[in-house]
Amino acid sequence: MAKIAILDASGLMSLYALDALKHLLSFFDRVLIPRKVEQEFLLKYPNTAEPATQRLLFIEQQHEQYPWLIKCQEYSQDLILLYKTEQGIDDGEAEVFAQNQHNDSSCTLILDDQKARKLAAKKNLLKIGTLKLLAEMEIRFQLLNYAQAVQTLYDKRNFHASKKIVDEIYNSTKKDWL
Repeated sequence: MAKIAILDASGLMSLYALDALKHLLSFFDRVLIPRKVEQEFLLKYPNTAEPATQRLLFIEQQHEQYPWLIKCQEYSQDLILLYKTEQGIDDGEAEVFAQNQHNDSSCTLILDDQKARKLAAKKNLLKIGTLKLLAEMEIRFQLLNYAQAVQTLYDKRNFHASKKIVDEIYNSTKKDWL
């Protein structure tokens, strides 16, 4: 069975900033990007040094470079509204949950928002955060340097995870895999 993930905006922005989207193929066969996530990526990306046109070019060419990175929109607007109003999550996260429900709740959700992660845990859904992915990219696959990647996120993305959390995630991942 294919391993499918659905990527939220924070993860997309972070992995894009690190040029690490290509490494998702080490974990998943396909990665879905909901429409609102794509819009957030284009409009809310905090690195003002990079023009939005460069991100737009990436979105337009992503299928050529990453054919397994797939735009998706296979969910009802009513379901999105329900997630937004009842669960208090934003548009992008609501579309991540709605797309997952459309896929029989079988996908891994790449989420960083605390409220969305709690909702995923409450619903017993598969989830992983960007820091955990980065830790596994180093520990399991030697694809990048975790400390350097995190520092880049602090520098480029207005990243706000505490050093304690960053270290805890790395150490627990190391314990899981070594």
